[in-house]
Amino acid sequence: MSESEKDQLAFTYTFTPQETAILARFIRWQGLPDGLERFSAMVIDTMYNSMTIHDMEQFFKK
Repeated sequence: MSESEKDQLAFTYTFTPQETAILARFIRWQGLPDGLERFSAMVIDTMYNSMTIHDMEQFFKK
């Protein structure tokens, strides 16, 4: 293993639709620590792209 590979930490995880919804709602109301903006944006964008406007209004109202 090279030195640059040791400096990287990576893993793959596939969220279920329910997990993504729970995480999106949490991020929307609580936020995430600084440094996780890209992750947060990806979660919220994924939810937005999978819903109608009406669905989003109802989802984030809860």
